[in-house]
Amino acid sequence: MKKTWQLIELHGCWWAYEGELPPPEAFTTHGHARHILGPFPTRAMAEEQLPRLASHRETRAADRRSGAAPRRARWR
Repeated sequence: MKKTWQLIELHGCWWAYEGELPPPEAFTTHGHARHILGPFPTRAMAEEQLPRLASHRETRAADRRSGAAPRRARWR
């Protein structure tokens, strides 16, 4: 079953979450939880970046399921 992403304003920022609304303390992780993305300064930025970020997470999840080697993080 595919869950949809929802947007919420919390702590002065916009966050995207998947599935059921997590407890407020989960939103202080700055996107480290698998089902939370953000923070975004505006709703417009959240809506703009969500499709790209969500598809990136889906690709990484598929890689983990297939046994592919983990990708190395790039420093910016």
